[in-house]
Amino acid sequence: MDAIKTGVVNVTRIDNGEDRFFMHIRSSFPYLDVNSMIEEEVTARADTFSMPGFRKGHVPPALIKRQIKSELRGNMIMNKATSIVADFLDKQGVSPIGEPSYMVTAVDELGDVTFEVKMLLMPKIPPVNLSEIHLTRYVAEIDQGVIDRAKRQFLHGTKEFGIHFNTNPGLDYHAKHGDRIDAELEIKVGDAEPQHHTDFSMIIGSEVLPSDVEIALVGLKVGDTKIVEYTRPNASSVTQFKFNIKSVASYDGTEIEINDAFAVKYGASNVADLENKLRDKLSTELEVFSRARLKKDLMDEISRLYHFEVPHTLVERAKADIIKSLNNKKEVKGKSDAEIEAEALSLASSRVRIGFVISNIANLNSIRVTKEELEMLIDMQKKQDPQNADKFEKFISSKENLTDLESRIFEEKVVDFMLSSVTTKTITTKPDELFAV
Repeated sequence: MDAIKTGVVNVTRIDNGEDRFFMHIRSSFPYLDVNSMIEEEVTARADTFSMPGFRKGHVPPALIKRQIKSELRGNMIMNKATSIVADFLDKQGVSPIGEPSYMVTAVDELGDVTFEVKMLLMPKIPPVNLSEIHLTRYVAEIDQGVIDRAKRQFLHGTKEFGIHFNTNPGLDYHAKHGDRIDAELEIKVGDAEPQHHTDFSMIIGSEVLPSDVEIALVGLKVGDTKIVEYTRPNASSVTQFKFNIKSVASYDGTEIEINDAFAVKYGASNVADLENKLRDKLSTELEVFSRARLKKDLMDEISRLYHFEVPHTLVERAKADIIKSLNNKKEVKGKSDAEIEAEALSLASSRVRIGFVISNIANLNSIRVTKEELEMLIDMQKKQDPQNADKFEKFISSKENLTDLESRIFEEKVVDFMLSSVTTKTITTKPDELFAV
């Protein structure tokens, strides 16, 4: 252990084991320092101090000290301790992550105050040149064909359409074009982790999935399992769809016209207005997806380009959270414990490094979430979903949930800043190809 003596202050760094970013300090300083600070406060308050039996400003200093000692001593000790630690860290050329944890272990009014501090230290983060990062932004073009498909899919979700289905056609009924299936769906793209959808529902022929995939579902019945492989246009990897059919609802074949009367029933003035509303909704959804993809590509580039050592403690915490998430999503099937451990460790290390880069960019560019921004976004959320405004209000009444919300807003602000600084090429594509990229 290393000891540094600053005047009459002793600071000792205790061996921190395997994580060199973990620092444990033991320090002591004379109680006389605390006593001097209390006496300075007594002098400052003497002229205005009041106590029964004495005129204001005429209370003996010894009585004032006795009165305020218990009130001030804890704060004075902590102020002295934080000053000592700040000076020690400055001399060492390091800084803590968050607030250090302090514990006073002994107070001897005739001798020393002893305390211990534990903290994680910031790693050395390399400078990030955002202009050297090259990304591709994919923008989906919404043509009339896309709108026509959106109208059909909108129709499939209405009561008018739903009444034309027999939800119990029998266990031996085989699905036909136009029928509705409910299934457990697993989608796996190349070697990537599969995505699980436990309650997937669609009309065969609705073009929710590629047409070749939907056609392959014709003839299936309850209890069947079907694996369909599909290669999207310009994609280098095969996408595998695995369906476990839970139910089939037969369609009676009734044609429903999407006319002005239908549009009015669902909040539009006519068919053209309904199309405009669907176009706006699609534009928003596609823009959200496009940005999410751009953000993922940005994070991948940060992880690929910037390698630096990070606190083992933080990586282990992130790894535990990832393994728990993988288990909850049932994404560990067929993998050994060693494979799961290695995958989670790699992902955890990447996430922690990315977190430090984002935090460092925010600090260097004074990016933060103001109280006004947080209140504005909370109000916006309530207005967007007024039916659940009370539930949302209850949700953010928790300090932990509010902090989590603020953290997500903060991250998006930093990402916006980063995306405005990287080199971006824009490519216009079709919606299906956007999801395939």
